[in-house]
Amino acid sequence: MAIVTVLALIAVGAVAWLLTDRLVSETEEVATSTGEVLIATQQVSASFAEADAAAVSVHLAGADGNREQRRLFEQATDRATSSLERVARLVGDDERSHEALQDIAAATTTYAGLIEAARLASIEELPGADAMLRQASSVNRSEISPDVQSIADWARARFDDQTSSVWYAVAIILLVIAVGVLLGAQFMLSRWFRRLINVPLVAASIVMIVLLVLSSRGFATQQQAFDDAQTQAFDAIQISEQIQQSAYRHRALSTTAVLDGSAADGLIDLESALEGSGLLAQARDAASSDRERAGADEVIARWTRYVDENRRSQDALGRGDVAAAEAITQGAANSAFNGFNTTVEAALLDNREQFLNQLQTASDSLQWLRGLILGGSLLAAVFVWWGFAQRIGEYR
Repeated sequence: MAIVTVLALIAVGAVAWLLTDRLVSETEEVATSTGEVLIATQQVSASFAEADAAAVSVHLAGADGNREQRRLFEQATDRATSSLERVARLVGDDERSHEALQDIAAATTTYAGLIEAARLASIEELPGADAMLRQASSVNRSEISPDVQSIADWARARFDDQTSSVWYAVAIILLVIAVGVLLGAQFMLSRWFRRLINVPLVAASIVMIVLLVLSSRGFATQQQAFDDAQTQAFDAIQISEQIQQSAYRHRALSTTAVLDGSAADGLIDLESALEGSGLLAQARDAASSDRERAGADEVIARWTRYVDENRRSQDALGRGDVAAAEAITQGAANSAFNGFNTTVEAALLDNREQFLNQLQTASDSLQWLRGLILGGSLLAAVFVWWGFAQRIGEYR
């Protein structure tokens, strides 16, 4: 019985260690890779959308140029490129993601070339400048964005799989079984040798109970950190991303309408998706602190300011006053939109930091557990062997 009990403890410890090691590795990968990819793909989408809106504003300025918007365009494309490089380092050996990244790189080159060609043609007042700009926007929407989304979908599926692992439950069950085996051995020895307490076996039981408690706490902390990352940060990030994408689309439609010389279609639908009980209200509901709620209120206020200015531009187009529409679009509306975008980016920055911090908390909660389970199980096995040896010695 002594050999069976010792081997059972060693086996339980080894299997629990293997399961915990796998869980720790997955948790570390979530914190250092999968979560980072989710954030980086969101940044890529936002950067290309910002670049598109800025490029149209630069184009509107024609020969006069718009240095501020040109600077924003260059910064946005630089951020997108940097984020794509980070994604390439983090996706590991996933072949589909690397193929998507190659397609994005090729499409980005095409996009940047069309934007520059459209800008130069606009400065020289050459025919076809507007068509090249529309073609660049089409490349962004129909080629770059779908590929970025495919990587984000892969990362989200991987994130869900890694954060919903049940291996910790199996490890807990094994530790409970080990405690049950020790208590059973203690009971059998007390019947055979008429001694109520076997000190080494009691010590082994205490060691395994401590392992059980600490493991349960570690796993509970990990799961809570994952839940907090999801509900307090990532949900808010996704809503903010949708807000940003809709706002950039609204801005692009508005500025393109100025190029066409007629009021834009589709603006009301985008505004309806954002306002009332739409995305802006959802962002406020998703806020988990007073600071985040204040930030959401500021986003709503700045969006309202931008929409008011943009409506002035669209009204001017409706009257046929293209010059006034251009002045408002490049002036007050542009300033209001930049203020709105800066506020959204500030909220996103806080949420991204919170998300990654929660993932790191989940990873840190299990770092010590592998060695503890293996060492504790071996120590308990030594105590068990000692306890049986004592009783066998007394019997002799």
